[in-house]
Amino acid sequence: MSLSGQNNPAPEASGHPVGWRSRGIPWPAVIRFHKEIAARAEQSFFSLYAKDDQAERWSSLLDYAPEEISGPWRIPRESIASYPFRLALDQGGQESVFLGGPCFVGWEKGERGVWIASWRPLFYREVEVRAANGAYEISPKQGAWSLTPLIYGLLNQVQVDTGAPLDVLANRIMAKAAAYRNDAATPWNVALAKATASIVPELESVISRELRTGDVPVQPTPWLLFAPTTKFSALTRYLMQDYEKLEARLTKSPSAIGGLRLLDAEIPPAPIAATDLLPVVPLNNLQLEAVQSVLGNQPLTVISGPPGCGKSQVVVSVLLNAWARGTSVLFASNNNKAVDVVRERLEKFEAEFPIAVRAGNREKITSSRCFAVRSTWRQGHSPRIQLLTQPSYGSGATNSSSKGLDCSSIWSRICLNELRKH
Repeated sequence: MSLSGQNNPAPEASGHPVGWRSRGIPWPAVIRFHKEIAARAEQSFFSLYAKDDQAERWSSLLDYAPEEISGPWRIPRESIASYPFRLALDQGGQESVFLGGPCFVGWEKGERGVWIASWRPLFYREVEVRAANGAYEISPKQGAWSLTPLIYGLLNQVQVDTGAPLDVLANRIMAKAAAYRNDAATPWNVALAKATASIVPELESVISRELRTGDVPVQPTPWLLFAPTTKFSALTRYLMQDYEKLEARLTKSPSAIGGLRLLDAEIPPAPIAATDLLPVVPLNNLQLEAVQSVLGNQPLTVISGPPGCGKSQVVVSVLLNAWARGTSVLFASNNNKAVDVVRERLEKFEAEFPIAVRAGNREKITSSRCFAVRSTWRQGHSPRIQLLTQPSYGSGATNSSSKGLDCSSIWSRICLNELRKH
């Protein structure tokens, strides 16, 4: 049920807990292996099959040349060249949509050894697309324009190190492109490509490649809309940067494994300490043991089981008991539904004193913002539980649907007792 280790005081000499012994895991090799997996998923996200101009996953934008890079933008329905993609938009079939450009050509070797052309956006940004009066309104979501992480691979090919993270490099390119744009009224796609080549000259030959006549039946446009692949997770988008940093750190100091020590330690598991729990959620013996493990002396607890076995019940019990103890909790998931299920179950225990705030998804947090205000005003401090979502792209995760105990009045009394303590 759990991976755990005893948190003993660390001696100054080794920096490890007493009794700690490494399992000898070759972390640099492990990181390189997982980085390769993430790289393949990343490439599938940013590589669009150029020969399929009627794809459900992406579409060229005909006659689209944004005047402002910050948005919002309005385009005619006919600008979305792919009918299947347009139909998916109209039917709400695209959970997440990205605007990308300018695009450049990439070549991938297929299963039969044949080289396949792909269309890759240099910059991308998550957007919301809404139909309105025979047109589409494209509004940028939270965040800014991001540079494609495929740049890492391109820089490795030309053996260049910019010495700057992707977000810093993206800001530099954007600023220079804006200067080109103001000086000569250059289209944004041209200005961005020119600015990229100016700051990283070694990339000019890569991003200036053009599709030849016959490579594709229909020439794709510099700007496009695209959706993630069904197997791509939102978390994967940022894994490559994390792996790059972790690999550099381990190369410099192989023993600096940080939090990976939890998985590397050979320490006999400590017995789960008995913990007094509030009986506000019915738990069986295994669920009770899981909650005590999370709230007790275990640094890491892993709970698994098929749908319907009561995992959400355990989560709700952990959150409520942690809140009653004054412990801050961040409940995070890459699946909106998982967070919503837990949020709905928590609402049963909220009377006049909301205890959680929903964050991470703009469509879901509108009503939750009032929770933060009311809770702060009534209790004199911010809510201790934050429910956070990283949008999931095609995740098949499911949650248990076991029915919880509706005891709002009991929880109201607990809330009042907690208020008296404060």
